[in-house]
This record gives sequence, structure tokens and C-alpha cells, in this order.
Amino acid sequence: MAELGVPDVQQVKLLTSHDRVRVNADRTLSGHSSRLVVQATVDRVSRNYFLHSGDPQGRLVSMVDTRHCRIGRVRTNAAAGYVAIEIVFDRVLGRGDTTIYEYFLETGTRDDYFDRIFRHDTMQYLLEVEFSPEAVPARCLSFRRPKPSDERTDLREVWISPELVAHVAFTDLSAGIYGMCWEWT
Repeated sequence: MAELGVPDVQQVKLLTSHDRVRVNADRTLSGHSSRLVVQATVDRVSRNYFLHSGDPQGRLVSMVDTRHCRIGRVRTNAAAGYVAIEIVFDRVLGRGDTTIYEYFLETGTRDDYFDRIFRHDTMQYLLEVEFSPEAVPARCLSFRRPKPSDERTDLREVWISPELVAHVAFTDLSAGIYGMCWEWT
């Protein structure tokens, strides 16, 4: 992130985030789409940044598509399994202005969970996980963790719909990690 010149001061406040994840028949994550609404906390904000972790084998994600933004600089650390991505908004924001932007990441990792780290308080996070008919888990659980090193807490069962989609909506989030995990038979 330092290589991208990420500012020390928070320039955008995340108001809401919506992630949609697809689990393939072989139980890999094909990727996820994210839609975010942010509000500028200072004048002349034109970009945001995020860090995404790959898998233990060092495979990194690739940005496939964007909407209301474009990909800026990208820095990777394959040994650590991280990608830092700069998102350039479709316009410059003044203090208090909001914008929506979307991106789709292709991952191909084999995981039994998906989560997002929130560095600051956030109003809302919606997570949807769609399962292939050949890979329906025995159950899903929502969770949160204050820090990456902490155990998952607030485990709650999440219903898998007839369309094979499980979702969880978190509101008034404090900084931390929020997500969903699933168990195979």
C-alpha cells in the first residue's frame, strides 16, 4: 500500500458495501463482485485503495471488470499473497460528495469462507454467496472478528434459499472483519 502512496488520513468514508460471491461445482470461488458507496471526507478526492489477499499457493486475484471507476496502479506481493489496487473514480469528489463504484475480481481460490475487513465504522455490509447445485454446503454461518488474529465470534446460522443463495446483512458495523463461512458434508 505504501508503494501506491495511500494517504494517512481517511479521505473517503465507506457508507455501504455489497459483495456477491459465487462458489463453483469444485468448491472454488470463481470471484466476487463488489459495489461500494463512499463519501468524501475532504475536498479533491479522486481515488480509493484496497488490499486483497490471494490463497496460500500464491495465486493472486485479477481485476476483470469495473463500473463507475477504472483501475489505477496495482502492486503485488506474490510471496505474501497480496494485491494492492488503486481505484480511480469517474469524477473528483468534494467534501461530502458520494459516489458508487463496482468491481469484479476473479480469484479461483478454494476457501470455505468469505470476509471483508472494515478499517472504520460503516453503515451497512451485505454479503451474498451463491452456490453451484453441485456444491451446496451442509450449513452456512455468519461471523465477525475484531482482528485477523482473533477467533470468529457472533456465529449465526444463515439460511440457504431454494435459489442456493445465502446472505447476511450487517448494520452499524464497528471496525473489524465480517463474513460468512460454510461447512461441507
